[in-house]
Amino acid sequence: MRLLFVCKSLPFSYKGGIQTHVWELTGKLIDSGHEVTILTAGSWKDGLRTSESEGREIIYLPYPPGRKVPLLRKTLEDVCFNLAAYSFLNKRSNEYDRIHIQGRSGCFYAALQQRGKGTPIITTFHRLLEVEYEYDGQRTGKIDGFFHRFFMGLAERAAARKSDHSIAVSKEMKQELEHYIGGDLSPISILPNGVNRDFGDPIVDKDRWLLVFVGRLEKIKGVFTAIKALPFVDKRIDLIIIGDGPERKALETLTRQLDLRLRVQFMGNQDAESVRYWVQRSFALVLPSYHETQGIVLLEAGVCARPVIAANAPGINEIVEHGYNGLLFQPGDVQSLGLSIDYLFKNPALATRLGKAGRLHAINYYNWSSIAERTIEVYRKIGVQHAGERELPDKHGTDLENNSYPIPKMAAAR
Repeated sequence: MRLLFVCKSLPFSYKGGIQTHVWELTGKLIDSGHEVTILTAGSWKDGLRTSESEGREIIYLPYPPGRKVPLLRKTLEDVCFNLAAYSFLNKRSNEYDRIHIQGRSGCFYAALQQRGKGTPIITTFHRLLEVEYEYDGQRTGKIDGFFHRFFMGLAERAAARKSDHSIAVSKEMKQELEHYIGGDLSPISILPNGVNRDFGDPIVDKDRWLLVFVGRLEKIKGVFTAIKALPFVDKRIDLIIIGDGPERKALETLTRQLDLRLRVQFMGNQDAESVRYWVQRSFALVLPSYHETQGIVLLEAGVCARPVIAANAPGINEIVEHGYNGLLFQPGDVQSLGLSIDYLFKNPALATRLGKAGRLHAINYYNWSSIAERTIEVYRKIGVQHAGERELPDKHGTDLENNSYPIPKMAAAR
């Protein structure tokens, strides 16, 4: 099949879950013999141009840089790219067998089509706009936030109804589509993000007292909770923060206020190989998010046999089971997080057992090859109500040692 993916940015320009998803999935689709083209954002000055990367044809689409317009930069940035993508797809959609839109990148085209007509459209939903605003607010200002939420939210809702098929990256994502949009939704399949087994191949030894966070520095990620918990844990434990975002300055200020500058390092955005290095270097991963539609970094930690300490939040608790492959705490609860960190670091046998379970879980249920195969099934069955999530065998049916190690209970929900 000739496949066209629409994704506004790619991993070499912006490190994020959607970008990783697109790159890894398209790589496996190419391995299966399919032709893949990716339509992505280009420079307005350079015009339309193409390149090739690891078997993918990449088309850089020029569009007016709306992000440079004061007061409406977020709204116009997304609207301008979507209008350019709509124009491109309207002219050239018949060159492809399937068009696979990622989130709001290209959602105008899906929103304005009639289901069942023309080249089939698949839209993968990674996180809804309503959820982003619920947790992070209108960071770009009330006027920009209002128009962005209105126009892009309208297009997102229409795309969920007009696409020939929708893909949700988790049960939580599917529930959000049904809750926030409802109505005449297109058929939905649940196909999660994945991880490559070789990401866990050893390249560095772990540091006995190193905790790592990987993710965008936004309020929804709960990094403030992680920093506030550090004064209550063993003083040998250091925190490495990988990523960047709008809350970085506030997080650095908090670090100084708590006199933690020698224990917290902000590394900024890192490429995939550096992320791999730090995850393997860590004793454990922390993910204190208030909400995740899934969380690729949880799988990356798992395949590296590193235990995770994560918030018992939607999306996260589909991957992490308390006492099986990690420890969960109540979102935003500094004391609960501190107790969990201290307990895990002072019980290395437990950390080893949770890490082994996490690796088996990631390899058995979240490898990109099987996810690509299931994506191809969706492409082939397009237009037919798809059964969605495939039933998996009991994840406890493994050859892990049956260690009866005591596990701290999560604090009661507040």
